[in-house]
Amino acid sequence: MKRLILILALVVSSCAAKQPLPPGGDVIFKAKQAAIAIGTLQHSAIELNKIQKCSQATPPVCAPLLSDHNTGIVVDISTDVLKTMRNIPAGWRATADAGIMQVETRLDAAGKGQFNLYLEAARLVIRGIQ
Repeated sequence: MKRLILILALVVSSCAAKQPLPPGGDVIFKAKQAAIAIGTLQHSAIELNKIQKCSQATPPVCAPLLSDHNTGIVVDISTDVLKTMRNIPAGWRATADAGIMQVETRLDAAGKGQFNLYLEAARLVIRGIQ
């Protein structure tokens, strides 16, 4: 019985070998991976905006960890990048790199301090897509 299960598993696994992607499928697959990285960057900004940091003063003054202004910058640029990648998947790498660079340029000093690691992570993910 164990032998039969092993043979069946080998047959099924050989049939499930990686199928080649259709023409253009490789580009679309990579563009989707890049879109996930940009979408994650956008969601990170939104979630950082929800986190409140409060001063030690009495009464405490609270503000979002990533300001509304900086969050808006990330959301707007990410939305534009995702639309562009959807319309022109072959340009996914240039579009993603330009979007990350634009976010980095437009954030204020506090935003850069809070969001720099997220930008670096997204940049590394984009570079890693082969």
